[in-house]
Amino acid sequence: MREATSTGGHVQQDLYNHLTEVFNRVIMHHSGSTDAYEKFEEISALVKQTHLKFKDPLKDSEVNAAMLPQAPTTQGVHVAKCGGLLAGKINGPKELLSKDKTFTLTNFAEEAEMLEWANIGFGEENTYKLQHSIKRLCIMSGADQVRFVGKIYGIDKDYWIVCGRLDDEKESGLGLKVEPRGVGVNELVYWVTDNLLNDWV
Repeated sequence: MREATSTGGHVQQDLYNHLTEVFNRVIMHHSGSTDAYEKFEEISALVKQTHLKFKDPLKDSEVNAAMLPQAPTTQGVHVAKCGGLLAGKINGPKELLSKDKTFTLTNFAEEAEMLEWANIGFGEENTYKLQHSIKRLCIMSGADQVRFVGKIYGIDKDYWIVCGRLDDEKESGLGLKVEPRGVGVNELVYWVTDNLLNDWV
């Protein structure tokens, strides 16, 4: 089959390469239809006219991917957020608030082991993400001594809660009976989020 023979086209080509190109086009462009058998001769003639322009794909994704650009999937967005969190990537001007500032951060992985003794656990994945999420909160807000408080299980969403100390400008518009930040009941600041990959509020 590899011997050079005339298949009726513009160039001399062996039967093996000719059939390889024909079947390749059938698989790529007619695998999901029922007209591959009827158009076999038409495809064969087209191969002859195109001088056997066969190109091996560089990757399997080039064969399986659609020609049009695909919209980002929910799974792809989640993977991208996880990668940004674990890599310590921080976007936005909030990062300037804690520039050149050191802070104390508890090792939640060790605390999670103690919680497991009481049969309370969030899984290794959430434990690891929570540790990095708290670290990002400290960098973005300038908070110090941030520690995990608990998790509230809601009907629609679950909420993670942390607390810490925040040394910044005094809040304005407070009444005379309101204790300032860092004093009394307002000694600690609390943050909450429903997704460890998102920002804390």
